[in-house]
Amino acid sequence: MTHGGTSGHDVLLATKLHVPALRALALAAQGEHASALGALTEALTLAGRHGYVRVFADEGAPMHALLCELSAPRPGQSADRGIDAGYLASVLRACDPAPRGLGDPAPRRRGDPAPRRRAWPSR
Repeated sequence: MTHGGTSGHDVLLATKLHVPALRALALAAQGEHASALGALTEALTLAGRHGYVRVFADEGAPMHALLCELSAPRPGQSADRGIDAGYLASVLRACDPAPRGLGDPAPRRRGDPAPRRRAWPSR
């Protein structure tokens, strides 16, 4: 049975990936960072085999922060945790809360004048 072109297997797999990803966020919110990173590693390991990114990207800034923590090298620990570096970089880019495209303006520096705002007609 398919739903919108997606097989039941794909839906089941996405659900299996989403559970540890959400668990990682919940653990991080409770201050249990080691457990959160373990749950995120579990989710990324499984997701990486199938190329899933959106399950993490949909969680936005909180997931991005946790992914940054996971990807930061720690003394006495392996930096990769068994996760493909290219895949982890793709997930990090997808979760970036403020991605900048080629046409986006550079971030303002302190002391730069504020951009002029366009006046919209009131209705």
